[in-house]
Parts: sequence; structure tokens; C-alpha cells
Amino acid sequence: MRFLRIVQNAARWLFRRRQAEAELTEEFRYHLEQEIENNIRSGMNPQEARAAALLLIGPISYHQEECRDSRGTALLENFLRDLRYAIHMLRRTPLFTAAAILTLALGIGANTTVFTFVENILLRPLPVRDPHQLVFLNWGGMQNMAYPNYSDFRGRNRVFSDLIAYRFNVLSLGIQARGNYRVWSYEASGNYFEALGIRPLLGRFFGPEEDRTPEANPVMVIGYRFWRSRFAADPLAVGRQVKVNGYPFTIIGVAPPGFGGTELITNADYWVPMSMEPRVEPGNDWLSSRHAQNLWTMGRLKPGVSRAQAEADLDRIAQDLAAAYPDVLDAKSRFHLSDPGLIGTADPVASTALLLAAHDAIRGHHDNRAVLKSTGIPHPGFIGRDIRHPKASRELRLVGSANAPEVSSGLRRSHRQCIVQGSLVGPDGLRRSVGRSRYLYCES
Repeated sequence: MRFLRIVQNAARWLFRRRQAEAELTEEFRYHLEQEIENNIRSGMNPQEARAAALLLIGPISYHQEECRDSRGTALLENFLRDLRYAIHMLRRTPLFTAAAILTLALGIGANTTVFTFVENILLRPLPVRDPHQLVFLNWGGMQNMAYPNYSDFRGRNRVFSDLIAYRFNVLSLGIQARGNYRVWSYEASGNYFEALGIRPLLGRFFGPEEDRTPEANPVMVIGYRFWRSRFAADPLAVGRQVKVNGYPFTIIGVAPPGFGGTELITNADYWVPMSMEPRVEPGNDWLSSRHAQNLWTMGRLKPGVSRAQAEADLDRIAQDLAAAYPDVLDAKSRFHLSDPGLIGTADPVASTALLLAAHDAIRGHHDNRAVLKSTGIPHPGFIGRDIRHPKASRELRLVGSANAPEVSSGLRRSHRQCIVQGSLVGPDGLRRSVGRSRYLYCES
């Protein structure tokens, strides 16, 4: 009840302030007059009666403040009083006012941007079924894995209910005769959508059976945003034929809203089965190569399996593979599982470099005259960026796989091939392990 009275008094003070103050003043005036009359009746003259009444009652302004405090509106009154004073002072100093407002605006904008980034990238889980069960596989300081190694880990592990692989790429998509676009894409393993536990908005997803035979199923799933922007949200887009790097693919489904892939910093425009890699990337056949570290891998832990148990099981398989392929794999490399959606253990600088490199490729600024070609890139973020070769004194530039068509057609005698085991120093000055990789580089 007391709380309701405080609310009523506060509302009355806000909307009928003048009347409330007038009534308070009138009440104290009445009590003062009554005390003066009592003193006169007791034999005092008017001046003595008034002085005695004021002495008895005390300072009226003090009692008025006590009454305001009892209403529960003192805090609001002080705030409004301070606000009026602040506005008065700001009007007297317009330059200071402008500088203060600009500083506050920049600070609020910067904090909002940082919070939005952190909320969207670091705090927001993947929009899939039970995202807490998903983990990203980091092997020996690298986020990438070769497809044959992925196949071995998928078939031999005892800790994952599903193990998926995907490759993020920028490809050319032709919708109409003269409508070609450079768009973001995923080459995904056949169990990709099934393991994530999502449902299509329209049509269907491709499955494991469409990823078994190379080049046998030219099908595609397009993203929700891409469907709205390029197909005007037309339901008849399912069943249409488009071209990826000139090869025809059939759209079989549309991803649900909010799902743009398994990396939070990127949004895919479409997905194709990994078995279609020879058509999606003609001349760059890495499906059978253990040197081509091109894939990111993610697993869904079985119920009751901890990350430590999963890492131990993966290390067991890695030791067997390193014994079978000692020239390719390092027996000392160990697995580390990290949260999904953040490109493994990659730091924000590397993630930013990845986006910058991809944007350069989309806009046509990708430098094909670069001099370092790799079959085992340390991180996609190094593509198109100057790096320093551990055995060279000058900075070189890494642009992609040595099997890529623009590389194989541009090799000259000045290019040299070497085996590198160690680390590379990126444009941010940070040293990152590359494991054991084969590189082609140019000394000229």
C-alpha cells in the first residue's frame, strides 16, 4: 500500500505540480496563522505572537522539503532541477556543448558496434540443433585438413555421431545468360545438413548419397538471403538451373532464414556437394591429395563424450595416419577442439584477413602476379597477403593452391619448389604454424 501511495504522489506531483505546491504552502500558512492567533489570545501583541509562532514551528522551507521527501519524489525533483541547470549551462557554452554531444555520440556508437560484433560473433550460437554438441577440429595449430584425412577420421573415430567437412570459397554463379555474380559458397560433405539438424525452407537438402560419386550430382542449395535478393523470393526457383563456373547445377532447396553457414562471420549464398569439386574448381583436384589442406571440419559429440576424450581419440587416429604417411603428416601434431563458428582457434586478425582477401577476390583486386603458390596453405586469411618465407629474407605473397589453373599456367623456370616445416609470419606480425607443406615460390 505504501508503494502505491508513493506512485500516486509521484504521479500527482508530475502532472499537477503547481497545485500540489500551492496546497503545501497553504497548509503551512494555515498552521502558522493558527499558532499566531493562539499567541494573541494568550496576551501577546501581533509582532511577539508571530515571532513566537515562527520560533515554535521552525523554518517552513525545511518542513516543506521533509514533506516532499515523504512523498517519495525527492529524487525526481533533484534530477529535474539538475537537468534544468545543465541545459542552462550548455546553452551558455555552445562550443563546449557541441564537443560534448559529439564525444558522447562517438562513444555510444563505438560501444554499440563492439557489442553488436561480440553478440553476433562470440555470444550467438549457431542456428542449428543442439549447437553445444558441435566442436571445431584444430590439428597441430592448423584449422585446415585434407579430404583423405577427413575421410579417415570420419570412418575411424568413436566419439562423434557425425563429422562434417566444408570449404568456403568465392565462385562465379551464372543465373541468366548475362547475369554472372561472384558469390560466397560452401563445398560441403553430404552429411552436412543432416548433421546440423536443420530443415529447408523450400525443397530439400542434398544428402550423403549425392556425395559418394565424383561429378555425379550437380545439385545446389541456395541461401535464404540470396533467394530473396536474386530470385525475388520466387518459390519456382527450386528446380531452376544455374551455372557455377560455366557448369550447370540444379537448385533443389532453399536454406531456412537465419542460417548462413557454419561460420558466424560469413554468410553463404549457396552450398554444393563436395563430390562436385572437379566441376566447381576445374583443374584444382584436391579430393585425393593429402597435401592440400583445404577443408574445415566440425563434429557433433556423442552424448556423454567430453572434449578431452574426443581429442584423445583423434590423436590416436592421427598417430596411425602419421605412421602411414610420414612424408605428409607430423606425428607430433595434436588435436584441439574449439567452439564452432569462429574458424577454429583463429584470432580476430586472421578472421579479418580472411574477409579482406575474399572481398578483394570478389571485386577483382586479387593479384594473380603474386609469387608464392602453395599446396598446403596455413590459413585462408593469408591468401592474397604478403607473408615472409621462413627461409627467405624478403616478403612473398601467397595466392592459392599450386594446382589452381591460374598457377599451373603461370609457372616459370624462376619458380622453385621446396618443403617447408615450421611457421609463417603474416602481415599482422604474428607467427603461425604451417606444419609440413609443399610450396612453390619465386626468387626473382
